Amino acid sequence: MISPPDLPPSEVPPPAQSRENKDPTERTQPMPFVAGLVVLLMVLIGTAYLLFSDDFGAPHLGDRRTLADLSAPDKSGVAHGAKLDGAVLYASHCVACHQANGQGLPGVFPPLAGTT
Repeated sequence: MISPPDLPPSEVPPPAQSRENKDPTERTQPMPFVAGLVVLLMVLIGTAYLLFSDDFGAPHLGDRRTLADLSAPDKSGVAHGAKLDGAVLYASHCVACHQANGQGLPGVFPPLAGTT
């Protein structure tokens, strides 16, 4: 084995020890530098988004319907609160699942015939 020229003969490691890799150390970098930069960049972008975005409680972002819109007739042409024909309502909303005779589909949709 050739000893390094800068070490005195008493400090030259034995051959088995000189073949081993050095033990890893963390020192001042417990995680890779690039990973730290990526995390820092994500935090800065998130902070900038929160600071420079529009208000989350702005009223123009919510429901814009007025009281007049809510009391106007719906798609069926019937105003809210007006009397509805039960047969028309059943035909438009219920017949697909509970069948035209009201017996439903066993195990899937319960029968409505004979209930109050």
